[in-house]
Amino acid sequence: MSLNPGDNEKKITEVADMLKSATSRQEGRAILLSQRFNVEQLKILARFSNVQINTAKKADLMDRIIQVTIGYRIDSEIIQNHKWQK
Repeated sequence: MSLNPGDNEKKITEVADMLKSATSRQEGRAILLSQRFNVEQLKILARFSNVQINTAKKADLMDRIIQVTIGYRIDSEIIQNHKWQK
């Protein structure tokens, strides 16, 4: 997917909002895969979402974005709600 400069900010904002409302890592991965972002677009999304990155590999970027935008929130909810206990 190629984004025009004017569309870039809007699309990144939309995807960031979708990731914020995702309820699972799988949903987040599906969101990112559906966008067909290239590495540069994923880096823009990472910066927009305050995700620190240190890789140029697409799969690693996607994993890091998912972990920071969704994974930490899910982990925190599990801890707060004691969902790991029977």
